[in-house]
Amino acid sequence: MMVGINRLKTLIPYVAIASSVNLILSIWLIPKIGIYGTGVGLIAGNFMLCCGFLFRILKEFKLPLKEFLKESILYPALLTFALCLLFIGSSNIYANLAGVGAYFMFASILIAREDTKNLFRAATNSVFRPGG
Repeated sequence: MMVGINRLKTLIPYVAIASSVNLILSIWLIPKIGIYGTGVGLIAGNFMLCCGFLFRILKEFKLPLKEFLKESILYPALLTFALCLLFIGSSNIYANLAGVGAYFMFASILIAREDTKNLFRAATNSVFRPGG
């Protein structure tokens, strides 16, 4: 996303901080907990990187955090929870397939109209013009 608007250089400090945290934690934790120390360092560094990217993207596009979280996490999580309940509660394959269809129908309603057109255009171009 940031590449498309020519803001890639603004992300360099976040990558540098995350890499430093990863390296420092890995070096510090390997003698204490072994190979798991590298995993902890990697997870901590990547978490910091994700938080930095999120902060920068919200700032760049002037998006409120609450609205972003509601649209990108809450709505899909609720739909996924409903689909999981259907799969757990039903052993009928047709009911499950109907649930998957309803899931994608409701998920497509939550996507903005312009985004839906772009997704459809990208899908049809990749199907009817492979490699293009």
